[in-house]
Amino acid sequence: MRAFALVLPVLLSACTAAKDRAPGTIADADQVPAARVVGPAQRCLPTSRIQNTRVEGSQVIDFLALGGETWRTTLRAPCPGLAFEERFSYETSIGQLCRTDTIQVLRAGGTGLVPGVRCQLGDFVPVELVEGRPDNAPD
Repeated sequence: MRAFALVLPVLLSACTAAKDRAPGTIADADQVPAARVVGPAQRCLPTSRIQNTRVEGSQVIDFLALGGETWRTTLRAPCPGLAFEERFSYETSIGQLCRTDTIQVLRAGGTGLVPGVRCQLGDFVPVELVEGRPDNAPD
């Protein structure tokens, strides 16, 4: 089997305050944009479908997939350094990233990136991000 190692730079999205979240949405603390669940959770996500990722805090990662889909995973526990570094790597030998797999935070080091702590993924939930209403918008 061939192991895939993929380093994914990620972008931090704008934050949504808890008071602006719509009912029936999921989010992690106030750092994570609210999202509406649009389908059943999956145990695995094929790596061939992943186009990009966004770290949304210390425990949530959004995987942007082909076709404009967003799959959110909530890590089993907060992952030290993930929200600050906003980058991670993973390895898989089966072409899928599954809830039993781990990511490894990549820290900036003297001559490049240094592997950090490993954190376990959760289920992959298809979501649609909920746009927050600006504070000065009319009702």
